Amino acid sequence: MCVRTTCAVLVCVFLVGVTQADWFRFSGDFPNPIIPVEEGVHYDDLSIVPNDDGVSVAFVRWGNHIGTQLWYGEYDGATWTFTAASDPAYAPAEYRDPVLRLAPDGTPTIAYAYTADYGVEAVRFASWNGASWTHETVVDVDWVASAVAIDFHANGQPAIATCVWYGAYPGPDLVYCARSAPDVWDVTTVRQFVGFDDRHPHFALNSLDEPGFVYGEFSGPDDCLYYTEVFVLPHQEVTCHSGAGASLSLRGTLLYAYDGTPAIAYCNGTLLSYAEYDGAVWSVSELDTHGGSYDAPDHELFASGDPAIGVRNALTWRDRPYWQEVQVTPENYAFQGETAMAVLGSDVPAFLVSWEEWTGAKDFLYYFVAERFPLGDMNCNGTFGFDDVNPFQQYLVDPEEWEQTYPDCNELLGDINGDEVTNYDDINAFVDYLIYGTL
Repeated sequence: MCVRTTCAVLVCVFLVGVTQADWFRFSGDFPNPIIPVEEGVHYDDLSIVPNDDGVSVAFVRWGNHIGTQLWYGEYDGATWTFTAASDPAYAPAEYRDPVLRLAPDGTPTIAYAYTADYGVEAVRFASWNGASWTHETVVDVDWVASAVAIDFHANGQPAIATCVWYGAYPGPDLVYCARSAPDVWDVTTVRQFVGFDDRHPHFALNSLDEPGFVYGEFSGPDDCLYYTEVFVLPHQEVTCHSGAGASLSLRGTLLYAYDGTPAIAYCNGTLLSYAEYDGAVWSVSELDTHGGSYDAPDHELFASGDPAIGVRNALTWRDRPYWQEVQVTPENYAFQGETAMAVLGSDVPAFLVSWEEWTGAKDFLYYFVAERFPLGDMNCNGTFGFDDVNPFQQYLVDPEEWEQTYPDCNELLGDINGDEVTNYDDINAFVDYLIYGTL
């Protein structure tokens, strides 16, 4: 189902399977850019995380007249503040793929790939000391071959994983870099690959504080996705795909569910899929096709334990056992740049989004938060209660009139019995849910 809200935002939702589900939408005026728009300035490699007051963001700001710059920003619910996070000791330089994380004590940190003006590449780590950014070199290499991933150990020390080239090897190495003290990083090779396209890793720390890794490996004709807890578990094949161009496709993001089991959101070309491990085998769900998207998805959990996935221009989430999707497309901006997604403490997804003006001359950087509507909220005022009785009855009697009265609402919010349709069969379940609060 697709509806156009009153303010030029198109929202599309697809539903598969049977369950009860909340619903998200975007309404109101499309947000103003969070940073002044400048001719010839673009925003790439977006990253966003929640903080105690709102959100923190990092991104690469670039243009022909400014080169590439690393920036950091914070939003406290009312005001945005930004600081340049580039290392003044290394200028000019190219910054790539920054990943923002807050240390356990709340300190903002950024892991990023870096190329000096004289061609040297490195994986680097930046942290905010309250007044300025300090930068450390994690590992010097000939080429940083993939995006970086960062997590924090229980002792508060960061760890970083990425693929790097050391020069003469037949392919890139997947390396794990753990810091033991400031400016002291222990580098472990997790896997040596053969071939240019064996890369796109990600990692996370499990409940035992041990690293797990996901990576793609091409060994023609198949492109396979692998998972390993390298120090305790051998490399496991998650899934394999065949076809021309497959070696550039598998890009996964790993996290651990609340029960400790690993799950991977990944893109096989433009197809978004989700892999889960039950302790014995991996199961894969194919979710949707995102045209032109070869990005690694953002992958987080709601308080319910259900996954939320952000990739390119869409949020996909699961209310067991079916999946929903929301796409947001503002008018007058023909080319979307990138999207970064985080789940806030209020359990709603937030997005940092860059859109390129149709002329390609400049970018607009936006931040917005979804509205959550609970099951049974047939007037979409954000709560479920007795004031939803008449809208529910109106939908049963005259669905078209209900749609005209509540044009931005989703009729499946009335599907209380979970049979994927709102009809008279939901009456008893609606009444029980209203009175007793249980399904």
